[in-house]
Amino acid sequence: MIQVLAINTIDDLEEELSRPTTGVLDTLRSVTGDVLVLGAGGKMGPTLARMVRRGLNEIGHEQRRVIAVSRFSSTKERGARKEARGHRKRRDKPDWSWE
Repeated sequence: MIQVLAINTIDDLEEELSRPTTGVLDTLRSVTGDVLVLGAGGKMGPTLARMVRRGLNEIGHEQRRVIAVSRFSSTKERGARKEARGHRKRRDKPDWSWE
């Protein structure tokens, strides 16, 4: 039987899309260190970064960072990353000499 989800708001949709699956949790357990999400300002990036953060929290790895990398073009996009509790550094142009 197919389960139909009640998605009434954007927040409901984001909750469902960013919920880590068993496979995501298994993958996060099998790797060490922080997680770098390239293209975090794109269409899927914010949801992916949020899923990784939720997954790390769920498996008890709250100390690991989710680092969102993107060419953020607006303050609104940067704010969405902050909400996802990702680690952010603002760079106006590529600079690989990160602190």
